[in-house]
Amino acid sequence: MSICAENITWKAGKKVIVNNVSLRVPRGETVGLLGPNGCGKSSLLRVLAGLRRPDAGRVTLDGQDIARMAKKQLARRVAFVEQHGMTEANMRVRDVVRLGRIPHHSPFSKLERSG
Repeated sequence: MSICAENITWKAGKKVIVNNVSLRVPRGETVGLLGPNGCGKSSLLRVLAGLRRPDAGRVTLDGQDIARMAKKQLARRVAFVEQHGMTEANMRVRDVVRLGRIPHHSPFSKLERSG
């Protein structure tokens, strides 16, 4: 999978958080994102994952604009786990990983397996 961002800008209200960022990560590459606290790293990742819509620019996944992808199709290809995500559920790592499999199952897959 390759991901490209072209001139991405994202604002929180009127404040620009991510300003005109472009990048290309080819298939098989690993990238580290470094910067001081509050510089927009997590916001950029949320835009790249399709969790936030950019105010300008576009993100493509294998050449396909993620803004035009169905949510389920995107969820099958992209996952996002926050470093300090808050939840009231007491979950094991195994259970969190299983949640990532949900987009790959049909709505009746549990019934199909048990029946």
